[in-house]
Amino acid sequence: MKKQQSFEDLLNAIEEITTRLESEKTPLEEGLKLYEQGNRLLQCAQKKLATIEHEFMIIQEKFQNRGELNDNDKLSANNQRP
Repeated sequence: MKKQQSFEDLLNAIEEITTRLESEKTPLEEGLKLYEQGNRLLQCAQKKLATIEHEFMIIQEKFQNRGELNDNDKLSANNQRP
């Protein structure tokens, strides 16, 4: 079973492939293989980023809802004071 790479590891691998592709010494056949590998890594990185963004939005929504509840609780408490 292949170990899942972190987002940062994926970005580093993509940068390394990009550097190799930019080299004039990279043979055409190797360049094609690197391009395919880079695209696979890019797709993995995009999926990880989408997942992280989704999780961030959920957490942010929870905190916003918690803050709204706290504000409402404060208003209720203020309205009940004699």
